[in-house]
Formats: sequence, C-alpha cells, structure tokens
Amino acid sequence: MKIEDFKSLKEIHEYFAVHNRCILKRSATQPVYETQKPKSGIVFIGEAPGLNEDKEGKPFVGAAGKLLDQLLSNIGYKREDVYVTNVVKYRPPNNRDPLPEEKDACRTWVNAELLHIKPKVIIPLGKHALERFIPDLKISLAHGQAYEHSTGIPIFAMYHPAVALYNPTLKSTLKKDFERLKNFLDGKIQIQKFESEEIDTTLSTEKQNLVDDLLKL
Repeated sequence: MKIEDFKSLKEIHEYFAVHNRCILKRSATQPVYETQKPKSGIVFIGEAPGLNEDKEGKPFVGAAGKLLDQLLSNIGYKREDVYVTNVVKYRPPNNRDPLPEEKDACRTWVNAELLHIKPKVIIPLGKHALERFIPDLKISLAHGQAYEHSTGIPIFAMYHPAVALYNPTLKSTLKKDFERLKNFLDGKIQIQKFESEEIDTTLSTEKQNLVDDLLKL
C-alpha cells in the first residue's frame, strides 16, 4: 500500500482498523479517530483515548476535550479548524499509559494520517506524543516552544490538557502556551533547533519511516 492509494482519512482509518496489530483492540470498544481533514494544517496529537472517547469513537470528547476547545477558542480557533488524533487509537485498560509496543503498533496508522493531511505544524500533547517525534526532549522543558524536525514539519510541544484539569498552575501554563502557539502561527516566534547528535540520528530516519512503514503493509 502507498499513501496515494487512500482517497480520504475515512479510507485510511477503515483500512488500519482492520490491518493493525495493536493488542489494545481486544479490550477497547472501538478505534478512536477523526475523519475530517483540516484546512488549517494544524494537527494535535494526544496520548490515548479515554472512557468517553472509547464510547463515542471520537478523540477528545471528555473533560480534556472541553478544555482543549476552550483553549482553542481563546486564540480564535474552533475544533473543526484543527485535526486531533492520538499516539494509540484504542483506550488502554483503566486509562493506563500506552506501552511501547502498543505505540509502535499504531505508528504506521499515525504516519498515514500525517502523510494524508500534510500538516504545517504538529502539536504533541504530553510526553508520550512528544517522544514520538523528539524522543529525549522532556515536556517540562519543551512546552510552549517550536522545534525543527527532519520531516520539515515544526513540532510545537504542549502539556496534555488532562494534566491541567486539576492543576490550576498547569492550566495557566497551557493558556500561555496556546497564546505562544498563536504567535508562532502568526510568524512571531521562531523555530528552535534541538542540538543533539543522538537525537539527530534518531530523527534523520523519521521522514523515511513515514514512507517505509506504509510500504511494508
């Protein structure tokens, strides 16, 4: 399969809902995904679906999703203006962190989404999403900043909205980081380079992986 074989996000999701090896689907109700391609090119990537997402089959529909909608509204965007997805497509039992093998099993699925959407910026929400693109960069240091990536797509790191639900300090931080995101989108914040030989070696394979993973199907 090649990305050109898929005519829509719906086709991509229907294909990978069948052709994936993620063991989380054994316990989950259904895969969780969006089907509308955003005109803005803005992509948010979270960690994993929760209980509400598992029931509805849509990402970020619970309390964290409502906070995300509020934060987007603060900077002049609506949910339909952006694309929201997760590192894994199925809810982990008891909302635990996704395991490395579970994230790896959904890697090609996420890659296909990104290849189809052609994002102008990727916004990882939380450590699991951030390490998907910049493995050794800590979210506590990276949040609110835009970083270069070897795919040519800027990575703008943020905390996950879920961690801010019961932490007023982090909620305030998220609000400020969304303001910084708006400034970045308006060209007022420059992209940072993340200098590390180890990281650079890791990221140098990422662009090819986006293609190679599909060709292995």
